[in-house]
Amino acid sequence: ENVLWYNNKAEYGGGLASITNAVPGEAIEIVNNTFTLNSPDAFYSGNTLSQINICNSILWNNDMASISGPAIPTVNYSIVAGGFAGTGNKDEDPLFKNPLSDFHLLPASPARNMGDNTCVTDTVDLDGLPRIIQSIVDMGVYEYILNCLSDTIYVSEDGTIPAYPIDSFLYDTLPDKLKLVINSIPFENFELACDY
Repeated sequence: ENVLWYNNKAEYGGGLASITNAVPGEAIEIVNNTFTLNSPDAFYSGNTLSQINICNSILWNNDMASISGPAIPTVNYSIVAGGFAGTGNKDEDPLFKNPLSDFHLLPASPARNMGDNTCVTDTVDLDGLPRIIQSIVDMGVYEYILNCLSDTIYVSEDGTIPAYPIDSFLYDTLPDKLKLVINSIPFENFELACDY
């Protein structure tokens, strides 16, 4: 859980190769992993005796195939380049902060709040921060956390907030001569979404 497979190169299974025949009937769980910039593929599945389950993971921007090999894993609630059958899977750019070096998610990432909480056993992400910030886990190794120093919160002209649900707040008083009006209701104080 929470493993970053990044910039690995091999004959096959650049990111990870599952080729050992483990105990029959034993399941291999790959949860909240990110596979990127691996060559020739992200994950080579050669283990035919054990069930391989991939959940809440991102397999994106690898050299060739996202998943290859004779054993077909079960993949759910994951972003897989080229697509892969399963529940909740997507074939969309996960929008990393920097696709070559920083695999944290951007605010508009399709990986945010799109995972399956039942797969999660760890309480923290790869940074050691809380694994589920909002009510649904993110895909990949990092949970998205709003950064109050660099993120901007936009409010639509009609007063609605076109963003994700807010689950923790920094409470402050409005500066003099500034009035916040949301949905025709004036506020003396405001709540600013900040997790850390």
